[in-house]
Amino acid sequence: MSTGLSDLQGRLEVPTAGDSLTLADATSLALSIHGSLMLTEILSACRQALQQHFPLGRLTLAHHRANESTATLYSLDASGDAPLIGPNVILLENSRLRQCIADHKLRIVQLDKSAEADAVESRHLLHRDSGAVIYSPLLLKGKPKGVLVLGLREGRKMTAVHTSLLSFTAAHLALAIENSDMHYLERRRGHQLSMVSEIAKQAVMVEDLSAFLRAAAEQIRISFDYLRVQIWTTNQVPDGLTLTARAFRPGTPEEPNLPAMVENCARQNKPLCNNNLGAPLATDSGSELAVPIRLRGKLLGVLYLKSGRLNAFPRGDLDPVEGIASLIASAFDNLRARERVRESNEYMQAILESAKHLAVLSTDTLGYVMTSSVGSETIFRLSQRQIVGKDILTLFTDPRFRGELAAYIANPEIATIERTKLAQRGAEAISYLDVSLQRVHDSDKHLQGFLCIVQDITENAFLESRLESLSITDELTGIYNRRHFFSTITGEMERCHRFQRSISLCFFDLDRFKQFNDTHGHLKGDQALKETAELVLGLVRSRVDTCYRYGGDEFTVIMPETVIDNARAVAERIRERLSRHFQNEITASIGVASSLDNQEAEDLVERADRAMYDAKSLGGNCTVLAG
Repeated sequence: MSTGLSDLQGRLEVPTAGDSLTLADATSLALSIHGSLMLTEILSACRQALQQHFPLGRLTLAHHRANESTATLYSLDASGDAPLIGPNVILLENSRLRQCIADHKLRIVQLDKSAEADAVESRHLLHRDSGAVIYSPLLLKGKPKGVLVLGLREGRKMTAVHTSLLSFTAAHLALAIENSDMHYLERRRGHQLSMVSEIAKQAVMVEDLSAFLRAAAEQIRISFDYLRVQIWTTNQVPDGLTLTARAFRPGTPEEPNLPAMVENCARQNKPLCNNNLGAPLATDSGSELAVPIRLRGKLLGVLYLKSGRLNAFPRGDLDPVEGIASLIASAFDNLRARERVRESNEYMQAILESAKHLAVLSTDTLGYVMTSSVGSETIFRLSQRQIVGKDILTLFTDPRFRGELAAYIANPEIATIERTKLAQRGAEAISYLDVSLQRVHDSDKHLQGFLCIVQDITENAFLESRLESLSITDELTGIYNRRHFFSTITGEMERCHRFQRSISLCFFDLDRFKQFNDTHGHLKGDQALKETAELVLGLVRSRVDTCYRYGGDEFTVIMPETVIDNARAVAERIRERLSRHFQNEITASIGVASSLDNQEAEDLVERADRAMYDAKSLGGNCTVLAG
């Protein structure tokens, strides 16, 4: 279930009259921690708030690494604009930090003759004059997000309010880190989409294979600051690989030798990844990824990426990297074919006859087609005989573009016209075209006609659309995900407020889902989540209401232009249908809220969330309206 700001504040003990800490201080601390999505600013805000109540020396966030023997540290030594120290990868050894990572228990250690600083504390976590160290585990829904380590300049007896403040801070810091991680993944997906789009554009316009491969390698390296990107091909050495293009970070030594992973990738003809390359603290540690470059099942080469960071290639990176490898393969194959036919006198004719997604048309001065390539038949679904003699305007189905084309032909001041991703409606489906027209003049600069080049980019357009869809869709259930929920709710509320309409939000959690999982297994649990999504989709208004998997076993439904009584009726139908479908083995606790005048989206979400918790506290399988 989600963790709202008010819920976390409710866990803080109310200070007594003699305490220096107030509930207002706690609220200010929470708001400051959530004031940014950048880790440096989150930790800086946390330090500035805590140093008012603790004699802080060094503040450290420790992330446990997947190999279980190391951790990554981010530290701050002073308030204000002090730079973040890290990330530093350290060996955990036999230390109190390792114990806290293992058991997730709060530790407050007074450093005196009876308790000395251990090796990790001395080297990384404390200053020489430290008198105490506090280890506060960061947990979010039971999932560890790290450990907050506070080095105190002097020992101090901890009061109940101090302990409560630590618990409060840890809960908010865990949530802030989770939001920061989600923000990072969102930006990473955006970079990936932009990179794939740019390389796809280059692949369409490429004329020189070597230049394209070098540009693609540099684009990939710069986009994610990799140490090294290499493109190995099979075109020159029989049964071997040749380094055709490479890009590397300035100052990084070149590695012309064939990496073992590249050789294994080519031999096995499948992607290979190593996220823990070398010893944890070695200078040559990092990650590497090798992806085969294939076309129609034939291996053309290997795309090799190397990063100086451990765990640098999450599973989500494989699809875009394989997409890039496919673009490289297509450009590689096209240019190889072009280089071979260029040696022949039939070069131009061969292009016109073999270009599957390319139409080359020439027209007279009025725009009537005189010649067309074979590729025109596929793009326009007409034979060459039918195309010749037609007004070129009539070949395109978009009315606006027809008007632009007519204005271009009539205006001699415009040299060229280009349109990308132009929709072309066919009898069975819509395709997307890149269109370019230019005027053709003789040696005396008299207009002879027009040259039109059209390329079918439908596959690339669908690739971009699929990548965008993946970023907003929950992989398991097929409905929208939490990221898309937050981007949608704000826009829907603004629209409803502008037109003075109501909007309602349904927030529900599946009762006893963990018990169902434990009894039937995770495969049945995943199937139950899919069935829940399908049932909800069948009970809401198509193309009006939108459904989301908020996370885990939580779901939301946005109902624009819906008053709360109607929203409650929908919620009750959902609750009753789920209970009947799962024979009461799984039920739903539902909270429903409707927007108030000038209410922000965050407030509506929080009210629906609280109502859901109220339904949960009543025993579940019921609907509660937000106050």
